[in-house]
Amino acid sequence: MTKDHDAEAECTIFHNDIRSYGKDFERFFQRTEKLPGIRFFRSYTTVVKEDPKTKNVTIRYSTPDEGVKEEEFEMVVLSVGLDPPSEAQSLADKFGIKLNEHNFCDNQSG
Repeated sequence: MTKDHDAEAECTIFHNDIRSYGKDFERFFQRTEKLPGIRFFRSYTTVVKEDPKTKNVTIRYSTPDEGVKEEEFEMVVLSVGLDPPSEAQSLADKFGIKLNEHNFCDNQSG
């Protein structure tokens, strides 16, 4: 979505796994992979330091071909995978909410 607003933006996505979900999300992911200025790395990352002047953040990550690298970024967005709470089914039953196969609210049903 960033590229839709700023075609010159350079984006790097670090992940250990990407699961697209919902209507057309897989197609969105496949289109994004092919855009110029977007890089995907399957790698765990470590925040190394923040530059006190620029406030840029240095990230350390590993690549299959080049080993461990460090790179500076202007902005870093952190995100984690989600798991539904263990009591999701009992809460859904109590309030009459349909769950999908992953125990999240089923927003695909009418």
